[in-house]
Amino acid sequence: MSPVGHSIHPQVRKCRTPSKPEVLIRTLLCFAALAVYGVLAVFILPWPGGRAYLVSRWMPYWARTNLWFLGIDLDVTGGEHLIARSPCLFVSNHQGLLDIFSIPWLLRGLPIFYCVKREFRLYPFIGQLAIFCDQVFIDRKAPAGARAPLKKALEKLRSGMCTIIFPEGRRRSTKALQSFKRGAFWMALETGIPIVPITIVNSGELLPTRTFDLVKGTLRIVVDPPLETSHLTVDQLPELVTRVQDGMIRHLEPVSTETTQEGERNDRSALSEDEGAGN
Repeated sequence: MSPVGHSIHPQVRKCRTPSKPEVLIRTLLCFAALAVYGVLAVFILPWPGGRAYLVSRWMPYWARTNLWFLGIDLDVTGGEHLIARSPCLFVSNHQGLLDIFSIPWLLRGLPIFYCVKREFRLYPFIGQLAIFCDQVFIDRKAPAGARAPLKKALEKLRSGMCTIIFPEGRRRSTKALQSFKRGAFWMALETGIPIVPITIVNSGELLPTRTFDLVKGTLRIVVDPPLETSHLTVDQLPELVTRVQDGMIRHLEPVSTETTQEGERNDRSALSEDEGAGN
């Protein structure tokens, strides 16, 4: 079992808010990269093994290109847990668009498929590519209609593939961890494969959801050791969910504490200035 990733600790870049023209240019570069990679994918798809190559190799490099265009570095702790054994199920919190770029690069080289919302098929280039590469589409508005996709996902996991699921569901404007849906954990218990928790610490600060308020800086990610599920029963599912949630909360709490302390320092500074002006 050789590792596909490793701990990456670049020099943490000081956060900087680019100007609106710069954000526009960087956004256009991302769209251009999507178009270029999309055209290349058309030629790769017919090759033997082309589908697997596009998902495990092509998509990660497209994602990494976007991070580079947006001025985002990655700081990964626990990369040694991204082990090249299959199958396994990765679960991650979901703060914003940068998650979609960082996760494929993090899991590059693994035999992986993605469970995505049904609307993803409408996204230009990448949506059509997901259709051609036989990814799993789930209709969140029709729970009964999710049975066939879940069956397909279970078959892929049992065949030796990995997948990643965001158990919070859709992206949230708040940075706080939301309650987890249990589908991913049920899939792990049903197949007996390990769960590998991934905590995305600050992507919501670098690019808040549904905004273009980009901040250039370092995106921090923590990968926890795999949790074995083969010995667990369905009755232990709530305990498993809580264990993963609590682990992510511990990684996210230092951010909240740092933010609070910084705010208190700013308040004290402002108060001192006011007192000085009064004197």
